[in-house]
Amino acid sequence: MGVEKKWRYNHFGNVIEVQNTHKAEYLFINGEKQDERTGIFSWLPYMQATLNTGETVIAVIGGNFRMHCKIYIDNVLIFVEKG
Repeated sequence: MGVEKKWRYNHFGNVIEVQNTHKAEYLFINGEKQDERTGIFSWLPYMQATLNTGETVIAVIGGNFRMHCKIYIDNVLIFVEKG
């Protein structure tokens, strides 16, 4: 995949990983790919998955010169990292 930037967050034993590459963005939960965005004109501005607890995870990647990642669980911002 050629990962350019990777963010990781542990939420009560669930490892949430967001990856940004040249060609796509990926959302993994516990090592399994749950969602991806490909192409520069992807129609959804976020990636989404559901944890085994039923909680909804939303990951947003953005930035002009520096990439940043935000992770929300059930619409509550729980992680922000600027690269």
